[in-house]
Formats: sequence, structure tokens, C-alpha cells
Amino acid sequence: MVCGAWTTDRQSTASVEYNDDVMEAASVYAGRTRLVQNLRFMTRQRYSGNLSGASAACVASGEPWRAEFAESGPRFGFPTVSVPEDIAEDGSGTSGRVTFRQRPRPSIVR
Repeated sequence: MVCGAWTTDRQSTASVEYNDDVMEAASVYAGRTRLVQNLRFMTRQRYSGNLSGASAACVASGEPWRAEFAESGPRFGFPTVSVPEDIAEDGSGTSGRVTFRQRPRPSIVR
């Protein structure tokens, strides 16, 4: 079983409508083995700095459990997703692209 929940912090209005597309393209791995692709099954939660204890949804992986999975732990893979975006809602603006890339989350210093 693979279980999870997800959230986002503040996003631009240009990208917020594509979150489901990004989650659909993502996968969960244990070591080099893909356990599941398409993470739209996961429960979306309101933003929180820590999702520990949040309600999660689960799916069956189809991959038999192996002891090495416990050693590596889960790894999320998000391919680059780039979608066209009409910048002006009235159609008068120029077209652009919204691109999602997997990268380490920056630390926030307060």
C-alpha cells in the first residue's frame, strides 16, 4: 500500500489550476522500484508546515513488499510539467508557459 496526503503553500494564480496535473504525473519509488504512478489518489490538505497525522488516502501498489524498501524509504518523483498559459484572462495578453520542476524546497528564514 502507498498512502499519502499533500498540500501547497502560496501559489500564483497562474499555476494553482495545474496541481492535479502535476500530481497525476508524479510517482512514488522505493529504491529504484516505482511503487505507484499517478498520485491524484492522495488527499489534498489545507496548507500546513507539517502533514504528520493528516488524513491520507491509500492505493495498492502491485509491487510485492521487499525488505530493502524499508531501508530506502519512499522517494517522490515529479517529472517536469510545462503547460501553456494565456496570461491575460480577457485574451489580450501574450501566451506564456507555467513549468513545474522537482527541486529541494528552499528554507524559509524568519
